[in-house]
Amino acid sequence: GGRGIVKVTARAAWAVGLLASFYAIAFGLLAAMVIIDVLVVRYAASAQALVVLLPMTCVAFIVVVSAVFVSTRRSPDGLPGIAVTDEEQPALWARARELASAAGTEPPDEIRIDHKANASVSQDAALLGLVPRTRRLFLGAPLLLALSPAQLDAVLAHEFGHYSNHDTRLLPIVNRGRISVLRAVEAAAGRPREGSGAATGRALPGRYLIYRLFNAYAARYLAVTQSISRRQEFHADAISARVAGSQATIAALQRMPELQSAYRFYLERFVAAGLNLGLLPEPPQVIAGFNTLLSALDQFPAVNEGAERRTSARARFDSHPPLDERIDALKSLPEGHSAADEGVRAIDLLVGPDDVLAAVGRRMIGDRYERASRADWDTIFDTVAREQTRTAARPLIDALHLITGIQGTLPAFLDLVDAGRLEDVLRRLLTPAQARYAGAGDVALELATKTLMTALPPWVLAELGDAGKIHWTRARGAEAELEISPALRADLDGAYAALLAETPDTGPLRAVLQEARASSHQRR
Repeated sequence: GGRGIVKVTARAAWAVGLLASFYAIAFGLLAAMVIIDVLVVRYAASAQALVVLLPMTCVAFIVVVSAVFVSTRRSPDGLPGIAVTDEEQPALWARARELASAAGTEPPDEIRIDHKANASVSQDAALLGLVPRTRRLFLGAPLLLALSPAQLDAVLAHEFGHYSNHDTRLLPIVNRGRISVLRAVEAAAGRPREGSGAATGRALPGRYLIYRLFNAYAARYLAVTQSISRRQEFHADAISARVAGSQATIAALQRMPELQSAYRFYLERFVAAGLNLGLLPEPPQVIAGFNTLLSALDQFPAVNEGAERRTSARARFDSHPPLDERIDALKSLPEGHSAADEGVRAIDLLVGPDDVLAAVGRRMIGDRYERASRADWDTIFDTVAREQTRTAARPLIDALHLITGIQGTLPAFLDLVDAGRLEDVLRRLLTPAQARYAGAGDVALELATKTLMTALPPWVLAELGDAGKIHWTRARGAEAELEISPALRADLDGAYAALLAETPDTGPLRAVLQEARASSHQRR
């Protein structure tokens, strides 16, 4: 109602006043330092005092100026993603302009498609957000893969809604101010910021005291604007519902935490794991490989648990109200306009989507892309799973190294067993705590045997994988499934039993490994 708008306007005006007061405090600090220096020179004439005060004044000047005049403008080289022009992506630009107009704000000056599972509208600004500059729409390629056009409309209408002037023209200044105040604190602390193109940190004496002053002021500003920002979230949701339909808005809100957790899972388990082994797919598949998870998200507890944590976690100055409250508010709104999706994905809006995904993938990986070898996702998945399996053999490999003094190998282990030194290996597998608890008798050997049988089979499987005898595949989504014939599995079970017999026999296991190596040579 009108009273609520007046209250928000008054609070917004107070916040803008706090932004302006920031300058008074900053330059007041500099003026005080200069006055103290002048008084010391005139009345104290103490060289020792000047040696202390003059450097502190210089530090104050550097820190204050870098913080007060920090701009939210970022170097193009440091910006994430790739810029797409109106000529390159006319449908996307037309949609952005239409959504911005419907939200009651100006369209972006630039659209960038990046690798993040998010979308945002940001505006470069100076003087702590009081002077607006370039407006950019950042659109995550994973959202284009995962959302329908109507859901994407809902997300973008919400982001443009943060810059609408329906309640008060001071609110966009407040929003920019929250970003700018945080960046001013980062500048005072000397931290590098994303997209700046360079680090700003310098170990200057006295910087910490000024940082604490600015940090306290920023905390006050964020506290004053907290209720405004949260009200703006509901306001932006309402704009989204009016423009794209409340059902599409609710669907997008519910899907985002799950998508973001799934994408983080994909980057860690697929892209980063492959890159660490020097393997990457062809450029479009670096991002498009995310499709492998989209059809089976409910199968992966790690993804769902991550989504729940994101939904429940609340930072002190988080501007977003709880998701349930936002959805309840949306359910009370009329449906509004709702576009028919007709089973298409948002990425179908793009011209040459494979080229766009390839450019975004290259931008994300950077210089490491050219140094990596190309492989399809099945090969990468098999290689990553094999190396992760080999990692489980680490205790046995380390024990062999301690015994022999050289890098442990599977043939070296079998040679030790044939030499009657299996017990030596077993005792090396005991942790100090296990050795103290179990002593030197049968209990210790039983514990060590359990450790052996958690390390030896993975090592054997990794060796068989190297020989191409077995493979790991994606069972649906991201979980690894071992492809091994029943006959080979039975042979391995028999080989392990022979190895652990009262008189250890390595022959069956050697035969399995020898046959795998021979098959590998024949395939080559």
